Amino acid sequence: MGPPVRRGWGPLVFGLAALAACWNPASAPFALATGLAALVLSALALRRGARAPAALGLAVSLAALVGAAVVLGRAAGVGRDAPGAALVGQPTRDEAARRLDEAAAATRQARERAGRELDRLEKTPPSN
Repeated sequence: MGPPVRRGWGPLVFGLAALAACWNPASAPFALATGLAALVLSALALRRGARAPAALGLAVSLAALVGAAVVLGRAAGVGRDAPGAALVGQPTRDEAARRLDEAAAATRQARERAGRELDRLEKTPPSN
């Protein structure tokens, strides 16, 4: 193992990488993983005597973890209430039944033709 001063720079670099990735909802999960790794490495480096860079790495990794959690939460809709009515209305039971009946009527002829074709194919013996 290298001297304690050199061991503290790795967690700082990991923390900076996590901080760079935490702003985007697509990369925030990677920031969580990298930030957690930087947090663990910083704690280990602090226990082994690397003070300044490891402490800075610990602070940066905590900031990245909080930032990634906030970005993921906002992307998932946590803390947001939609003002007014819903964007997509839910049909009533009668409206849904009417739409299903219309769709069944529109496809009835094709379904009956397909059923007759299947019946005809089942009665025909295979030709091998």
